[in-house]
Amino acid sequence: MIEKRSCQDDIPVLGVMVGEYWSWAYSDILNNTDRAVFAEFVVGSALGVTEAPRMEWDAIDLRYGDKTIEVKSSAYVQSWHQRQDSPAPRGLCLFRSRQWAREIQPTAVDHLVYLSLGRCIGLPVPRHH
Repeated sequence: MIEKRSCQDDIPVLGVMVGEYWSWAYSDILNNTDRAVFAEFVVGSALGVTEAPRMEWDAIDLRYGDKTIEVKSSAYVQSWHQRQDSPAPRGLCLFRSRQWAREIQPTAVDHLVYLSLGRCIGLPVPRHH
C-alpha cells in the first residue's frame, strides 16, 4: 500500500514541499483530467473514506464498508473559456448499479455516484478573458 503523503513533506532535491507541487500541478480541479479524481475525493470525503491514498487504476473508485462505489463526474462550469455554461445536470446522485458495472468493467460495483462539479459544491467559477 502507498503511504499517504502530507503537503508538508519535503522534496529535498528541490528544496520545496509536496504541497507546492500539488498546488502547481492540480490547482485547476475542474479540468477534464483532474475533475474525475476530485469528484472521487468529494464523495470519499462525504463518506469519510479518504484516510488511505487513492489507488490509480483500481477496479473500483471507493470502498465504504463492504460496499464498492464507482464515481463519474461532469462539470456545469468548465475551466476553459465558454460562451455559456455547459448544460450538465447539477447535484449529487446515487444509483444502484450492479447491471451498469457488469457492462462497463469486469467487477460489479454496488453504487454509481454521478457528481456534477462547479457551483453545486461552492467552487468559484473560473473566468478567462
